[in-house]
Amino acid sequence: MQHLAGAGLLLGLGESWVQEADLALFHPDTQPVFDDPAYLLARPDADFWRLAEFYAPQATPCACSLASAAMAVGALASHTDTAQVRLTQEALLAAVGDPQWAAQVAEAGSGVTFEELQLYLRRSLDWMRLENAAVEALASKGIDDDALATVRTALSTNEGEPDSVMLAYYNQRVLTGDWGGLHVSPIGAYDADADRVLIMDVDRDLHLPYWTSTEALAEALVTPDEAETGPLAGETGGLIRLAV
Repeated sequence: MQHLAGAGLLLGLGESWVQEADLALFHPDTQPVFDDPAYLLARPDADFWRLAEFYAPQATPCACSLASAAMAVGALASHTDTAQVRLTQEALLAAVGDPQWAAQVAEAGSGVTFEELQLYLRRSLDWMRLENAAVEALASKGIDDDALATVRTALSTNEGEPDSVMLAYYNQRVLTGDWGGLHVSPIGAYDADADRVLIMDVDRDLHLPYWTSTEALAEALVTPDEAETGPLAGETGGLIRLAV
């Protein structure tokens, strides 16, 4: 079923993509997945295929954390013996029952910090009866050779593992030219030979999955939020791996 969802997503991408003018804003290393789907077609074990079944657009402009959590937890639960539910953003938010998260992902919400995202993921996993799942965070502080090696190792460790998924908490502007805010989306694949990452962007009013280089992603992870006020001002991102 997940493979059918993924295949349908790939087949429909070309018709539903944004205008060429928007693509011109992309980082030079960023390209729509439908331009080059060969890696995914050759790798049925890539996380893309599991995540595609739960790939829904963020419910509000501030709900990327909620949409990404629903995708990641749903994909993990689909490969376990836990009770199966059709996981939606609304169901997850209600089940976790945190009024602060609800306010942060509302229409004019503030969004969540990197640390808060880890907390909400932990509570989401617990609700899905995945209490033994690990939440492993990798905060990025630079884009030198050592930092890039660390990011590549983390991506390689996650790639092809049926019991883990990874989220990126990054500055969306670096990769797509959009507003300079921090954003959360799942990672659908890591093509080590081409040194590129597939971002399954939940901001689907503007984007669908796109490839970007590991170096460009590393830059997006360490580029601070440009908001002048609020809890995310000056914050940077990182990677979060969920493993059962």
